[in-house]
Amino acid sequence: MIEPEGSLELILGTMFSGKSTKLILRLKEIEHRTHYNFLLFKPTIDARYGTKSQIQTHDQLGMDCVMINNSSELSKYLHSKEKEINKKIKVIGIDEIQFLDGKILDYCKKWIKNEERIVIASGLLYDFRNKFFKFKNSRKTMIDLLNLVPDKVDYGVASCQYEEENGLLCKKPAPMTQRFIGDNVASYNDELIKVGADELYKPMCREHYKYYKENK
Repeated sequence: MIEPEGSLELILGTMFSGKSTKLILRLKEIEHRTHYNFLLFKPTIDARYGTKSQIQTHDQLGMDCVMINNSSELSKYLHSKEKEINKKIKVIGIDEIQFLDGKILDYCKKWIKNEERIVIASGLLYDFRNKFFKFKNSRKTMIDLLNLVPDKVDYGVASCQYEEENGLLCKKPAPMTQRFIGDNVASYNDELIKVGADELYKPMCREHYKYYKENK
């Protein structure tokens, strides 16, 4: 398969659906097959796994990355005069893109159309309220990222972690992510961004996800 000159690939899904793992494997695949240079970026807010300069997945797969506070930092890093090699980067990988600001949409369009780069991004499509995840300091949401018309979309779901009366987990496909505070479902008015892992979140199927009245 010949890679297009400029393209957008999205790896979306619920928490614990293997998004970061798929992103790392996709970057390695492209590097092996095309020998394109790539850089992987990650928002600084997500420090759940690994070090400040590495992405590490739930299944312990790791890859070095550049930590960024916002999309402008990412763009400046790519075009820094002190880092001429970065201008030769063909593939831009972004993990947890939903934690960035809305300007990332314009940058993606620029990198793809004007600079003919390949952008591969992973992220959550929905937040814990089951609404499209909103970018930081913006009215734009992840649906606007989908509206950029990606060349490829990989959407994954985890398995439901609801514990049945017999003590077994449901294990049905889980397209929603439920946030918990202790043993209780988090309030709808809880803060939007709260980085965590299985101590805060569980993937849930349609039957066991507790819908908020604001969603009805």
